[in-house]
Parts: sequence; structure tokens; C-alpha cells
Amino acid sequence: MKFLKAFLCILIIATWSCQKDNNRSVCDQQIDELQINQLQYLASQNSYRMRTYEPVYDAIDKGLGIFSKYKQPAGWDYSHETLEDQLNKYHIRGLEFDVYYDPDGSLFYHRAGNRLAGEPTASGITELHEPGFKILHKPDFDYMSHHYTFKSAMEAVKNWSDANKNHLPLTILVEPKDDAYVSAANLLIPVDLLTSPKLITPAALDFIDKEIEEIFGKNANKIITPDEVRGDFETLEEAILTKGWPKLKDARGKIMFVLSNSGFEKSYYLNGYPSLKGRTMFTFSKPGKPECAFVRFNKPEKDLDEIQDLVAKGYMVQTLSEDGTKAAKEGDESQMTAAFASGAQIISTLYYRPDERYQESEDWTDYTVQFPNQEMALVNFINADSSTVSCGVNE
Repeated sequence: MKFLKAFLCILIIATWSCQKDNNRSVCDQQIDELQINQLQYLASQNSYRMRTYEPVYDAIDKGLGIFSKYKQPAGWDYSHETLEDQLNKYHIRGLEFDVYYDPDGSLFYHRAGNRLAGEPTASGITELHEPGFKILHKPDFDYMSHHYTFKSAMEAVKNWSDANKNHLPLTILVEPKDDAYVSAANLLIPVDLLTSPKLITPAALDFIDKEIEEIFGKNANKIITPDEVRGDFETLEEAILTKGWPKLKDARGKIMFVLSNSGFEKSYYLNGYPSLKGRTMFTFSKPGKPECAFVRFNKPEKDLDEIQDLVAKGYMVQTLSEDGTKAAKEGDESQMTAAFASGAQIISTLYYRPDERYQESEDWTDYTVQFPNQEMALVNFINADSSTVSCGVNE
């Protein structure tokens, strides 16, 4: 049954574009009446990231295999376009940021991994001296980013949103991190020379809300908050399963933030804020929890039936179209196909455009994750009326 559902879904996706309603205005009206969970759209993973600084990458790659058990550096061998290009050229409507707490500033100014390449550790980036959350993949070694502070990334998002007032709602995943490759790296570099990230505490999570509010304003109408979705219901889950989500016509030009961790950070974020009352961000959770509105599955092939079931019930689901760089090297579209077939609303990828090396090297393929005809989004075949599925989604 799973594979039959997947086949029928693929058939719909492949043929819907030639069945569009000739009356564009009727289609647009129907789509604007949809709830925001009745769409499927693309998100980028680690949206901020630029390819690892080449001398450091090469130093790790050429025999310093102490990192191999962490699947590095092969897992770092990708890069993203600027946020503006992702949003404008590739129709990305979900972004993800890894953030490290740096309340005093300067914590990540030096990059100890540069010692492996015999280069200075000082970054020379004055922005890293500023207090506030910093954006990077891994301290000391994988630190290249289009934006070095969370606030500068949010300013870029707000500027784009203000200039595109009718855009489909954006979903921004925020992943607070406090890890480092100390266990591996200290065999190559003295541990006291490595950056020791600050722990994510309840105060740190409060600080994320504060930085979002500093850019967008407190209780800003550009942000779709848990309180707005909950309304008069006791819990967020009850609201999305009973009333549902905001309609697209009311959500255009707005942004949702989701705390991307699912462990102790989520419990910290919920403490004192039952069902996320008063909070800025949603969280990923499990069905049955009062705060549950967003659910994550990393393996859509394995979990296809469960994802389809939760989408039909009203949850927002995020999944991955590939796991790392392997699909782009092998041209394997099976996970991407399952992600589309699952009905998951947020499909995260590294490859909204192919890796540029595919034209020069047999090590890469033109693997690309895009909707048919480069559509901005798809009407969700799982939970939207079948007469609307054939409509294209415009801004």
C-alpha cells in the first residue's frame, strides 16, 4: 500500500502542471483560501553555509583521518547561494540556521583549525566581536558563512520580506548548538587552544527570542506565533487539529520560527510557557504533546505512511530530500521522491540547484530538488481539495 500511495502521488506531481485551471483568478482565490499546512515547499539545510575554508578542508582530507568517524570532511563538501538568491532564484521558502551563544562577543573570532594549515587563527571579522548569537556549522573548523551573526541574517530576511510583501510564509528553523569536535580535534591541536562553546541554557533561549524581537519588533505582525495559531484553545495541538492553521491570504508576507532541537533545549524553552504561550518560536515535538504542531522525520522512505497520516490530521511535517552529499554524487533520487510523496510540507535540501562540479567531474551528478516547472510550491495532495491540487501557487 505504501508504494501504491507513493506511485499515485508521483503521478499527480508529474501531471498536475498540464491540468491547471485556465481561469487564473479563480485558482488564485482558491489557493488563498487554503490553510498554510496545505502547501508543500522547499527549504534549504544549513542555509547560511559556505564551503569549508579550502586549506583547512584539504588538511583534514589529506590523511588527518581522526575526523573520519564523524563523516568529515565529506559531509561538509557543499555550499549555498546567498539568502537573497535562494529566496529569489530558487523559490526557497524555508531556511535553517545553526546558532551558537556568544553573549559577550569574540568567542568565535579565532579559528584554531587554521593551525592545521599553518595559517593565522585570527578571522579579521569585526562582526564576530559583537555580543549575540553567531552562525556557523562547527567552531574552529567549519565556520564559513554568508552571515556571521543571527541578527544580520534576520535583517537580510526582513529586508527581503519587506520588499516582497506578498510572499508565501517563510519557515525559519533555528538550531541552538553548543558542541565542538574537541574529542577528535584535541589529538591534533591542544584542547586549551580550541573554542569551547557556551552551553545552551534557558537564558540563552530567551536571548534568541530577544534577538528576533529586536529585528522584527515585539508582537510583530510579520511573525506567526504559537499564540496566534492557538487562539482560544487550551493547547496548540488541539488548535491545529481542530481549527487548523491560518489561511494563506492572512499569512502572506509573514514568518514562522521553529526551535529546531528536540531535546533538553525544547524542555527549557517550554518551562514556564505551557503550550508555548508567550513564546516567539514553535518547536518540533511528538503528537500527543500539548505544544505539538511541527513534527520532523529525517527518513521519508521509512516513515512515508506515518508522515502522510500526520499531514492528513493537520500537523506540519519537515523531512529531508537527501542525507548529506551522497545523493548528489550518485544521482540517487529515491529519498527525494519519497519526500515529495510523503506530503510533508517542508522538504529540506542541500541541492535546490545541482552542485556546480557535475559538469567537470564524474564524481558529481546533476541531482537537483525542484518542483515540476520550477513551481514556487505545490498544493498538498494529502490534505487539500483535489480540485485545487491542479492549481499553481503564485506570489
